[in-house]
Amino acid sequence: MKFTPMNFQIPVAAGGVALMPFVLMQFALPHGDGMITLNSLLILNFAYVIAVGWGVFCICLLTGYLRNFMRESYSPAQWGMI
Repeated sequence: MKFTPMNFQIPVAAGGVALMPFVLMQFALPHGDGMITLNSLLILNFAYVIAVGWGVFCICLLTGYLRNFMRESYSPAQWGMI
């Protein structure tokens, strides 16, 4: 195969893209000493899933409340109290 700069650069770029998530997790996420492990990732992912779940739950509750709130007809004096 004839050498061209593009043939050299494509595998190097693919390796860099493959390492990006690992480097981000290694330096940005809190974990114990040493390299980040699958066990620490599972614990962190579980915490993020719980937080996102609570966010979705709160949004659903607020949407239902606001939907019923907007259907009601209030007089201008009542809007002043709200």
